[in-house]
Amino acid sequence: MAVLVFMLVQLLMQNHLVSAATFHINCTLPLEEYSYVTAPSIRSTLSIFWSSIFTIFICTWTVQHLSVPPQDYVGVKGFVKSFWRKLKWMLVTLFMPELLLGRALGEFMAARESVSYDPTVKHSVKKSKKWTRTHAYYANMGGFVLREKDPPHSSPAPSTHASSLITELPSISEAEIKDKSKGDYMVKSIALFQVIWLVIQLATRLARGLPSAQLEVAALSFAVCTIITYVLWLEKPQDVRVPTYIYTARDLDAYDKGVLPTLNMFGFFENNFLLRGWRIPASTVPNDLYMMETKRWLGKTDGWNFTSEDVGYVFGAMVFGAGHCIAWDFEFPTQVEQTLWRVASVATAAVMPVYYFVWWLLRDGIDGNRVEKVLNISVGVVAAVVYVLGRLFLLAEMFRSLFHLPPEAFVGTWSMSIPHVS
Repeated sequence: MAVLVFMLVQLLMQNHLVSAATFHINCTLPLEEYSYVTAPSIRSTLSIFWSSIFTIFICTWTVQHLSVPPQDYVGVKGFVKSFWRKLKWMLVTLFMPELLLGRALGEFMAARESVSYDPTVKHSVKKSKKWTRTHAYYANMGGFVLREKDPPHSSPAPSTHASSLITELPSISEAEIKDKSKGDYMVKSIALFQVIWLVIQLATRLARGLPSAQLEVAALSFAVCTIITYVLWLEKPQDVRVPTYIYTARDLDAYDKGVLPTLNMFGFFENNFLLRGWRIPASTVPNDLYMMETKRWLGKTDGWNFTSEDVGYVFGAMVFGAGHCIAWDFEFPTQVEQTLWRVASVATAAVMPVYYFVWWLLRDGIDGNRVEKVLNISVGVVAAVVYVLGRLFLLAEMFRSLFHLPPEAFVGTWSMSIPHVS
């Protein structure tokens, strides 16, 4: 999408529909043989564009830790489905990076709670198994799949839903789960080095009083959210394709077959949209499954509650919006655009905390009071509209302003000699 926007602006410039001029850099070739030739101490519009876009792309692509996919993802068709699945979530992350950060915090707290839970109270069969956060992550992402008992090894058991389907934890070690993970550490290392280079460059330019591009500030905002998400998902397997099958201790009865398929019906972007009545049974765990095991900070066990996942949404939005505020005093094509950038940055950072605060004030209206319920919904709609408009403006402005940078923005610094992609 970013590349298409850039190509469109270039096309407009070539047809003189945009009032701008092109400055061509001419470098003199050495007249004799030298053992070392330095690079020009200047950067171009394209180098700023590509380095920022690469940082945003590699951050939003490599940070994805999706659930185990359906097992019908085979062949060319399966590859296309798998690629689209990851691309879809990359685009969601591009527009709402705080969504992924919130998911990561919710899953981290859910995994932590799963490990800290004392298994000796009600489930003594767990005592002999080592249950780590990696196991908890693996289970919550659909790594363990139930299959009806294996006939050759099963023992008779009463067919009633009161009996346990599982009598012991699966005998898979943490090392085996990590071996299933296909996380590319080389790609992640490249992403990390690119982020470090971006931070060094922006810090160097700030120290020398040189302006930077709004697109670079946006890339930094994405990078910060990505690093926090990386840390939270450090022990979560990535790109696991095949689950571990667990055979039940007894046959599934009518009750089990009616309940089990509905357990994964809480996705928002996956497995249908808003109304539960529209949903269909999921063949795998949706990537936006609401983590019921995550820690609740405020609210009640049923109805309104404020969880660790919500904390992640709020924190992520604040970090992302605050990152854009770095460009508060940057030069913009017009004074109006500078003001709108400031408003959009503050709105992006503040709309989520304000929304949740109002939600907390009107929490009783969710269960009964009609006026408070309508007011709560109205606040939610206004918050969504403000957020979407603010994000759209920031996305558009960071590309438009790239073609109206002051001359000093193209002055290179020593950070250009650090290995990076541009």
